Amino acid sequence: MTSRSLLAIFTAATAAIFTGCGDDDSTEYSPIVNTTLTNVEVTEFKLAENSRIATNLDSLFFSINLEEGRIFNADSLPVGSRRGKAIVTVTLPTVSKAEFQFTASDGASKTVDYLTNPSDSIDFTNNDVKLVVVSADNAVMREYHVSLNIHKVQPDTLVWSQCEGRTLTVGGYQPTASRTTRLGDTFYTLVTNAAGAAISYNTNPADRSVTSYNTVLPAGADEATFASFDGKLYIVANNILYSSDPVSGSWTSTGIAATHIYGVYADQLMCARRNADGTYVSFTYPSISEVELPQDCPVANTSAVINYVSEWSTSTMLTFTGGRTASGKVTGATWAFDGNKWACISVSPIPELEGVGIAEYYSIDISNQWVVSTAPMLLAFGGRDAEGQLNSKVYASVDRGVHWAIAPSYMQPDAPQGFMPSVFVYDQTMYPESASRASRPIESWTCPYIYIYGGTDASGKVINELRRGVIGHFTLMPIQ
Repeated sequence: MTSRSLLAIFTAATAAIFTGCGDDDSTEYSPIVNTTLTNVEVTEFKLAENSRIATNLDSLFFSINLEEGRIFNADSLPVGSRRGKAIVTVTLPTVSKAEFQFTASDGASKTVDYLTNPSDSIDFTNNDVKLVVVSADNAVMREYHVSLNIHKVQPDTLVWSQCEGRTLTVGGYQPTASRTTRLGDTFYTLVTNAAGAAISYNTNPADRSVTSYNTVLPAGADEATFASFDGKLYIVANNILYSSDPVSGSWTSTGIAATHIYGVYADQLMCARRNADGTYVSFTYPSISEVELPQDCPVANTSAVINYVSEWSTSTMLTFTGGRTASGKVTGATWAFDGNKWACISVSPIPELEGVGIAEYYSIDISNQWVVSTAPMLLAFGGRDAEGQLNSKVYASVDRGVHWAIAPSYMQPDAPQGFMPSVFVYDQTMYPESASRASRPIESWTCPYIYIYGGTDASGKVINELRRGVIGHFTLMPIQ
């Protein structure tokens, strides 16, 4: 028996002599206040190894919420884990009582005196364990509810939901076309119907409050080319590139011929143009630097572009996935531009799809030592094949589009569908549900959400809603 336990028993026995002299046999405990928490403060809680519950259980970290009296493992055990018995190690100040109360697997109520029997197993089968701690002076008592959490779903499950109360339109009418672009910190959504066109905007995708204004698009405008760059909005109309100040809503011709806008490349707008002889070139705007496009490089309905600064190259690399070539062929390949030439970089492409949504996201890995790490990953979803059938699967690439594969099953539930969705990753600020007494408490953290604006369904109708997806682990407060 440890000297700490002997001292605690002596203290408890001495306290019992004096408290037993009164007329009332019950002990009066002071209410918990911040000034007395240290008298009954659990500073560390650990489980001994038990492979029947989980491998490396002794490395599992437990968070301790002193204010609410909760002890729990913030990183839940894997799906399928089973609760059972485990020996517990608790770090405490000198106290008169430390007692575990729980319901055993046979349904019987059990009590273990931790001070006298620290090596007795605690049964977590019913997950109703309670630790009762009484201060050394027998004046303050604290009950801690101990939870051994197990994930109900994979922690890296990609969960999708609709942003309630958010549609793409402000007036409530059904749009015939829609496209969203991000300019700096602001998201601009263009919607059109028979009555005209309007643009709405805000800085937080999940915010229901938006500002909107009517706009008169140039004749023959292709809403799918709606893009932004360097403080202005852009669109292609009748094979001419137009620009607009995002405040005034008026459009001005640049006088530059264009048929498609890929997106922003470095500090330029990357576009495509069809020549009189049927060949295509890509060009940057406003510098107008042209490069001939290979015949099998998509020139329409491509995904959004992604810019990389590679450690193997001195220039920025632009990539996109899927689309339709000049000959009308649909491809699922990923193409890249390094500032001088285009090349197909896919060794294992996605299926032949156009209008695919692309998100720069992350994969989650939890080691057998319960250490969580993330790695960059591309996700591709939505789009349609050459027959017009919508894609219902999510694809993933961990090497920037060189190799694509069907994402794991836990990233497939309710996979978003739709042709030409507008996709963005937005870091939402999250806050703890309660205050922490940690020396350097976590006051907030960022959670990356994937936001999907619109797209069209199998019938060609605009999906008039905003959806978002997130890997569940990112919504959890980081361990401190």
